[in-house]
Amino acid sequence: MSEPFSEEEAGRILERLDGVRFYRTAKGNFRYFVSLYVDRTWNDYLESEEFQAELREAAQIAAEEFLGRE
Repeated sequence: MSEPFSEEEAGRILERLDGVRFYRTAKGNFRYFVSLYVDRTWNDYLESEEFQAELREAAQIAAEEFLGRE
């Protein structure tokens, strides 16, 4: 039968577990904030004049292609 952990070993194990918990929490928070940034950036791009102009141009080209095939 194995002997129980010494107080020092138990402390090291708990420190490592706290480190793992901190890492997982930090990783989750990082992913969350990156996703917020990407969402905000993407929404800003979709609402931008640049995108709207590209969208209008693409719609014009598609309409010309469609009308040209009839």
